[in-house]
Amino acid sequence: SGQALGPILAQEYGKDRKAYHLTADYTWGWTQEESIKDATEKLGWETVQTVRTPLGAGDFSQYLTPVLNSGADVLILNHYG
Repeated sequence: SGQALGPILAQEYGKDRKAYHLTADYTWGWTQEESIKDATEKLGWETVQTVRTPLGAGDFSQYLTPVLNSGADVLILNHYG
């Protein structure tokens, strides 16, 4: 995923970005997060924070304030579906 999306993210958003990751807390989420982080960091992005969210969560409102206060300018959701 990261190898496919990384160049597109850089093309659309630039190479000087700060990313905040919300990641589903299970194997697929962890792997997805690592793939996207690796690809975007190689393109010059900085990972500000990674936060694991419970599998199956439907309400992410409690996570939004920390994202807004983090200094990140991109929120990456490593959630399936």
